[in-house]
Amino acid sequence: MSGSIDELSRYASRQLTAPASNSPDTVPTGSGAAYGYGWYVETLPDGTEMRWHSGAVPGYFTHVALVPERHLAVVFATNRYGELEADALASAARSLVLARLGMDDPPTAGFGPYEVALIASTTLAVLLAICATRALLGFRTAPGRWAPAHALAALGAAGLLYFSLPALADAPISTLARWAPDIALLFWILLAELVVIAVALGARVLRQWTTAHV
Repeated sequence: MSGSIDELSRYASRQLTAPASNSPDTVPTGSGAAYGYGWYVETLPDGTEMRWHSGAVPGYFTHVALVPERHLAVVFATNRYGELEADALASAARSLVLARLGMDDPPTAGFGPYEVALIASTTLAVLLAICATRALLGFRTAPGRWAPAHALAALGAAGLLYFSLPALADAPISTLARWAPDIALLFWILLAELVVIAVALGARVLRQWTTAHV
């Protein structure tokens, strides 16, 4: 299901009085909430019952909440979404709904998996960029004794990264590019830097070997 803010708002208003959304038939989820007819059913601290559901497609996130007792429907939508920040967006949507009900529930803040992954990947990308620059600028100098090992290590790390990230994410890179574009971009940057380092060091070793045997 998809639609504009106006369309989702009309849908939510209709669900306030629709028999399906108001049905008491629910199934416990084991997480303090229940699920029924497509809505999570949750009892708030003041005893008010709230029904809600979130959804996303690449680049967009929506949250629809119903509070039949207050005859209140809230629609939250943003043109931003990434799987690693899903919890933060859901927390922001929930805080918006509870604020409308007069309850204080600040959104979750601080570092989460999304921030840690971005900081770690960006730091590694900067370090590898420095190494790649040094390897390219030192092309005409004689390679160190460990240059062959470093070239193989960089090539091995590139191969490990190429195969391990899709395996860890349980999704191909094409899917990650849609659902986590920032992580996918950093993936390609890191991969390119490792390949540049391996090729630059390997070329220096090959040039020295060729010169020594001519």
